[in-house]
Amino acid sequence: MAWISELEESKEEAREEAREETRKAEREETAIRMLKDSMPISKIILYSRLPESRILELQQNLAEN
Repeated sequence: MAWISELEESKEEAREEAREETRKAEREETAIRMLKDSMPISKIILYSRLPESRILELQQNLAEN
């Protein structure tokens, strides 16, 4: 029966990873929209809860495309 517990634990970890990836994608989408609207980086950090380095990466990607 221990393997059942391990399987359930593994499934829950996978679900949590998927939830976190979804949250990260949503934060990045928010940051991208704010960058497109020329919002200040400080506000984007505040509302997206992303690190400045990631926001600057997103900004660079937007400028390249």
